[in-house]
Amino acid sequence: MDINAYISSGILQEYALGHISDQERSEVECMSKIYPEIREALTTSEIDLESFAAAYAVKSPSKSRENILVAVKRQAQDSTIHSVTKDDNASETKEILIQSEVTERKSAWGGWAAAAAVIAIAIAVWQYTDNQASKDELQALKVEQNTLENKTAELETRVAQLSDGLNEVYSSSVKKVTLKSVKENNTTQLALLWNTETGEVKLNTSALPKLPSDKQYQLWVLKDGKPKDMGVLSKTEEGILIASNATKDGDTFAITIEPLGGKASPSLDQLVVMGAIS
Repeated sequence: MDINAYISSGILQEYALGHISDQERSEVECMSKIYPEIREALTTSEIDLESFAAAYAVKSPSKSRENILVAVKRQAQDSTIHSVTKDDNASETKEILIQSEVTERKSAWGGWAAAAAVIAIAIAVWQYTDNQASKDELQALKVEQNTLENKTAELETRVAQLSDGLNEVYSSSVKKVTLKSVKENNTTQLALLWNTETGEVKLNTSALPKLPSDKQYQLWVLKDGKPKDMGVLSKTEEGILIASNATKDGDTFAITIEPLGGKASPSLDQLVVMGAIS
């Protein structure tokens, strides 16, 4: 099974979101129990989703409803209430009553109109503020999405590298050789992987001491005591290094110190490490 392809399919993210069928859910849970890489990727997806939801939970503007109700109440209290004054003249009293009623109605309508205007303005301000906040949050979400996508891509690359490394280490065609120091009281050791099918040789050079500018390490493979040049080791690279030459036959690997550029045959007095192929 291609574990990397399964992780890259997006089914683990869909599982974390709850967007898969019962059959797919059972499959994911089963695969995560069998393959540690899938379980780790699934856990990472769930943690990223929880962090994402917690960081961008949308909240409504604080006390917006209370502010609108206070404004309406205050406007209603400011409405003018007119009283009617009695007069000895009946016609004047009637006229005053009619005018007062008209004034009260106008005042009432004016008060309610003003209150409605206050509400409309308050709602408009709230909507504008909410829209601005939504735009800012949307932009932040886009940035977070890009970050998560980059992180996912990095994790996928790392999983692929680990998968390739594990396949190589446990492949029956790959021999593991430990090169040990030939000098007393020297514990220097190097790990070497030899692919007997392709002839490719990889080794970790980080444990080798630095050399003068006119010297260079050279790798050899021996068969029945006869050495074969596997190439000089880079002076600038420390870590996992692929030998410049390949071999499909040999019983021992060794490293010597040679002049810059290497030699056609090894300097036995400059032997540093060696290891037999089991």
